[in-house]
Amino acid sequence: MTSNRVYRKSLGYERAVQILKEEKGRQFNSELVELFIDVFKNSGEQLLEIG
Repeated sequence: MTSNRVYRKSLGYERAVQILKEEKGRQFNSELVELFIDVFKNSGEQLLEIG
């Protein structure tokens, strides 16, 4: 979601997190969404750089 693709531009971190929260328990596993958000709060910029 946060990477540019041929068929769409990057959504950006804030929008990606918003989508994860909106779809938590439906499209995305609730526990994994919460874990991802917690990890991203602590080291998000490093994760974005890695890809």
